[in-house]
Amino acid sequence: MNDIGEPQLRLRRLLNDYPEPEGGQNDTVEREDIQHTVGLHDHNVTNHRFREKLHDAKRDFMGKLEIHVDTIIDELGREIDATCSGPPVQAANGTRPGSLPTDQHAKKRPSKNKEFIAQRSVLTELLEVTHFETIHNIFVAVLIIFAINQVANDIKSHGNPWMHADFIHEQLLSKIPVVICLWLAMHAIVVIGTYFCFHYWANTRDSFENKEVIDYIALAFYIFFIGVLLCVPTYYVIYYDLPGASSSVIILEQLRLMMKTYSFIRENAPRAMGMPCVLTQESTTPTGDKINSSRTLCPDFSKFLYFMFAPTLIYRDSYPRTPYIRWRYVVTNIMQCLGCIIYTNFIFARYCLPVFRSFGSGRGIEFFVRALFNSMIPATCAFMLLFFAVLHSWLNAFAEICCFADRMFYNAWWNSTSFSGFFRNWNVVVHDWLYNYIYLDMMSVTRGNRAWSYTMVFAISSIFHEYVMIIILRVFYPIMLFLFGGVGFLFMLIFKPKQQRLANIIFWCFIFSGNGVILCLYSMEVYASINCVSQYNFPMAFLLPKMWSCYSYTIEPLSNTSAIQ
Repeated sequence: MNDIGEPQLRLRRLLNDYPEPEGGQNDTVEREDIQHTVGLHDHNVTNHRFREKLHDAKRDFMGKLEIHVDTIIDELGREIDATCSGPPVQAANGTRPGSLPTDQHAKKRPSKNKEFIAQRSVLTELLEVTHFETIHNIFVAVLIIFAINQVANDIKSHGNPWMHADFIHEQLLSKIPVVICLWLAMHAIVVIGTYFCFHYWANTRDSFENKEVIDYIALAFYIFFIGVLLCVPTYYVIYYDLPGASSSVIILEQLRLMMKTYSFIRENAPRAMGMPCVLTQESTTPTGDKINSSRTLCPDFSKFLYFMFAPTLIYRDSYPRTPYIRWRYVVTNIMQCLGCIIYTNFIFARYCLPVFRSFGSGRGIEFFVRALFNSMIPATCAFMLLFFAVLHSWLNAFAEICCFADRMFYNAWWNSTSFSGFFRNWNVVVHDWLYNYIYLDMMSVTRGNRAWSYTMVFAISSIFHEYVMIIILRVFYPIMLFLFGGVGFLFMLIFKPKQQRLANIIFWCFIFSGNGVILCLYSMEVYASINCVSQYNFPMAFLLPKMWSCYSYTIEPLSNTSAIQ
């Protein structure tokens, strides 16, 4: 409570120390005259400063009051979860079911029941501050100047001001009919194979005498369905030879539908089987009326359809909603997303492609070191742009269209002082899915073994990260698997410095170097597969990196471009 009263003490000191102008020596009348004159002259200035200090005291008071209220709410929520959400998993230290954990790490563990609340994204709130809005405007101005510079260079070098616009057209629009057909086919498969099949199973299983056999048959069908959803879109992406950007649209949508399908089955199967503690979410209508989730065997199709397009991977019968759609906000976020895509294209065209397109003529450690350091800043800029485009602009646009009120798609990961904090805050949407359905389920299976649970989370996440890179780039070079599932996992366990400022600096050094390594090695492998003749002729040669045996060319490199410009 002393922290809350500090702004009040500052206000009291401010009133007691009200500025008094200096007067003559031991002359009361002259001092009063001078004070009256100066006071009239400086009245506006003093009043303005007084108002500014009052506003500062108000902001400090409200900020500290919000921190204390959030702490009280979190503690109350943990107590309610421990007593009302059913028996938790018994911890490794022997914590009694239903009691509050005494371990420091266990005390910080969030509840299994993911609670959706109406809240805005972090950057949405920050951009309302004038200083942060100015930084955003600076980036927009840099984008405009960068685009003008690139167009001028294209006119001078190629005589075509839209030289790099052709690259965007080739990557995104050249095979757009195939992309649309695959997207619609995946959604049709999910609707039929998930909702209608689950609805049939949930409403007919009670009519069979041996329910266990029916449940195993349903489980086998679901596994087969996931295999079809994983293999069929991938086959057609390779069959039609979709470009990298178009492939990323299909593959990321494929993984999104797989995770949503699993969440829908995982949350509703216990309800259909009559298990206790069915997970529900209480929400409110735009008028403030409470909505209680029904406990039917299978949710309505409208709830399933809303979940398919809502920007979350955790199924609930209802979510907090906004009363109306702000279409201007939707258009603004979509335009920001397109701007980030154009910005990223300029960065790759100007700083990355000239370096790696002639890979093979300058093999050796010198080429790698110079290319690595030349790639760090462009790769990190692309990393930040893709974060802003996808996790902020795109998800906020869809949330606004769906009237989805919980906009916490990420947290302030840029303030991270450890890799565990970064992994939790970087992509909250995927982290919630991994935590609820992989980590906590593994904790139940392994009886509270945190090491095995962490290992399973990182293994699954790194495998699918690498799967995305393989399909998009058409090369097998498991850099993401190694950096994310190996180095990143180790750093999360051992990198826990106490000095916050130094820890954040080290964290950003790893971000820059990690992005540089990813861009450098994957670019080398892609252009090695284009420029170099493979030295391997056995069937599994695809699993060996081409850059390790890049001795000769199938095409000649550009004569006016050196290995490093």
